[in-house]
Amino acid sequence: MKRPEKIYLILLCLALSSAACGPERPAAEQAISPAPSKADERCIPMAEVSWQSNGDQRIAYVDGEILEAWLCSYYPNQQVHTRYYYSEGKPRGEWEVYYPSGTLYKTGSTIEGKDHGDYFEYFQSGQLRYHYFYREGKRNGLWKSWYENGQKYTERQFSNGKLHGKVRVWDEEGNLTKEYTYSEGKLLQSNQYQ
Repeated sequence: MKRPEKIYLILLCLALSSAACGPERPAAEQAISPAPSKADERCIPMAEVSWQSNGDQRIAYVDGEILEAWLCSYYPNQQVHTRYYYSEGKPRGEWEVYYPSGTLYKTGSTIEGKDHGDYFEYFQSGQLRYHYFYREGKRNGLWKSWYENGQKYTERQFSNGKLHGKVRVWDEEGNLTKEYTYSEGKLLQSNQYQ
């Protein structure tokens, strides 16, 4: 290939998207279009909602239509207190609770009325306090908590809603002070340090 042709190809590649001439980007980096921000979505005040019973569940309606939106409650200062996502008139998906200042307090998600997925809770300072995981309403996996100074406080392992494995407790300086071993909710071993 002659030099002018090489330069032309290089300039053409620069002009086109990197996906056409460069290495293919991983799928995770290929965002087609971002999801709309929750801040851009309308949040229906609870006062505008009517409820109808459907067996053992309550279905939320707004203006005679089944609710398909965020449902909010507010503090007297008009800051959002809670946000729950409703689909088919039932809480499904994400929910959030805020401090009166507007700082996020906790967040999680539900499926069919049961906690499911990651749960996060924060100190008013914004520092992470808890990180839990639920599977269909039952505690599962590694649950962690921290002191407000950011130091790890506890780690607990759950399986199918029961403690299973190690539970560790640290003091605010980061020293391991207690350690327990569980099997299907039954304490097998306990150790105290210091």
